[in-house]
Parts: sequence; C-alpha cells; structure tokens
Amino acid sequence: MIIRAGKLLDMQQIKDIESVFTEAHDRDYPKGQILLYQGEKTNSAFRIKTGYIKMYDITASGEEKLLLILGPGDVFPLIWLFDSSDPLHYFYESITDVKVSVIERAAFVEHLKSSHAFSLHMLQYFVERTSDIMYRLECIEATSAKHKVAQVLAYLAKSHGEEIAQCTNRVRVPTTHQMIADMAGLNRSTASIQMKELEDEKMYKDTANGGFIIHTDRITEFLEKQD
Repeated sequence: MIIRAGKLLDMQQIKDIESVFTEAHDRDYPKGQILLYQGEKTNSAFRIKTGYIKMYDITASGEEKLLLILGPGDVFPLIWLFDSSDPLHYFYESITDVKVSVIERAAFVEHLKSSHAFSLHMLQYFVERTSDIMYRLECIEATSAKHKVAQVLAYLAKSHGEEIAQCTNRVRVPTTHQMIADMAGLNRSTASIQMKELEDEKMYKDTANGGFIIHTDRITEFLEKQD
C-alpha cells in the first residue's frame, strides 16, 4: 500500500465541473446541520464550496457508522445522481460551517448527456470516490483496533491530505476522536488509546485546528506488516 495525497482532478477538470454549477444557488449550513436524511429523496445535486460534510449510516443499535468525509469540490449524493429510483442510503451532515452550490438533478444529468468532457471528469471522480470506499472497507476488515485506526489515518491522508514534505501529509479536516472511532467501528475510549499509541510511535501528530500531520511512510510500513 502506498499512500499519496489525493488530487482528484486537475485545474481544467475542476473548472469544467464548476461551470455546470454556474447557475446554481448557494446555501449555507452551520456545523452539525443534517443536509440530507437517510430514506429521503431529493431533486438536487450538491457541490461543496467550503467546509466539510460527513456521510454516515446509523446501526439498529443507534451507533453511527461514518463512511466518508466530503470536502471542497466534492459532489453529492453521488450514486443517487446516476440512479434516483431509490431513496438515499446515508445521512449527510456538516462537521464545520458549510457552503454548498445546489442545482436541479435534471440539469446535472443533462450536462452529463450533452458534454463528453464533463462525463469523463465525473467518471474519473466517481472512480476516485469508489477507491475511497474500498480504502474504508479495508478498515472494516482490519483485525485489531490499532490496525483499524491506522487505516482511518491512511484514508484521511490519501483523500484529504496535502503533501507538505516527502511522505508527510497535512490533513486540515477537523477530526475528533469520536469521528475516528465512528470511522473505525470502535468505541471512543478504545480509539483514543490507539491514537495515543500511534502518536507515540510518531506516525502522526495533531495540529492546532483539529487536523493532523500524517507520516505516510510510517503508516504504510505499519499497515503492510498487518497484511
């Protein structure tokens, strides 16, 4: 496993996707606001301009299962945009103050049909997001609590990391130990213990804004030993 700071699209591709949302209207949501509920249907496509959103499920016992974190430039609810026959399978909730651009799903689909370039860009984006989900499934399959938490850090470094030095990624997403626990399928106290161990082993360190500096070479070496 090699962890690289994720760069979903190049600047031209980003501009092409932004152009689809030029006639969108913006909405502001405060931290902790649910934008979309599991089980509902929506006629809108959303693109995040600023802030971060978590995509999650709730188990029968009431526990939160956090699948993905979405940030600036992300489009959602992605799978539903291609097939709106089913209700949404996940909740979408802001973890910071968020600004999103919103357009009608019909307009989004029309752009997919009429623009070959836009369709290719969205296909690439879809593939990258599918890769993120596969990363998250590896966390579920991990055999130990420490392995699970390390997988979460690897996901954050890959999907939301900015490479600031060789094998060193800065993650600006404000992430609590409870969020780490929800992503790893652990209780908070267990996740916190594993976080402390990984920090002591210098695999990452906290930043002042709630994010992380993650040493991807050390995380990679640890994960490879677990396989």
